[in-house]
Amino acid sequence: MKKTLFSIALLMVISWGCGKKPQPSVEIKAGKTDSLAMDLTGSKPSPASMMPLAPGTCRVIGVVAGVEQELDDANPNSPCGKAPCRAAIKIESILGRGRDFNALFESGDTLAVHFA
Repeated sequence: MKKTLFSIALLMVISWGCGKKPQPSVEIKAGKTDSLAMDLTGSKPSPASMMPLAPGTCRVIGVVAGVEQELDDANPNSPCGKAPCRAAIKIESILGRGRDFNALFESGDTLAVHFA
């Protein structure tokens, strides 16, 4: 019995340690107002800013610095074929980083993002 429990525990530790780590990426989902860091008055944090972050993600407050006007010619009927989906975001503040988020940037940096 002890040998079986030890084997199960060992397999769990090995599978946990060998898991593929996701690459950090920046993706903004359009229409998701619940992920804003502040309410409309700008005074109280919203419940979304208090939620834990998924591994490989980061939550920031930023301003759109510019939008690329290039459309996706390969898929003209897709949303990115009808409207621009890439932009530059200037980071105003970093609210949190999830586990395994390896990208190094700070307030004032500009990131290239893809709106999904």
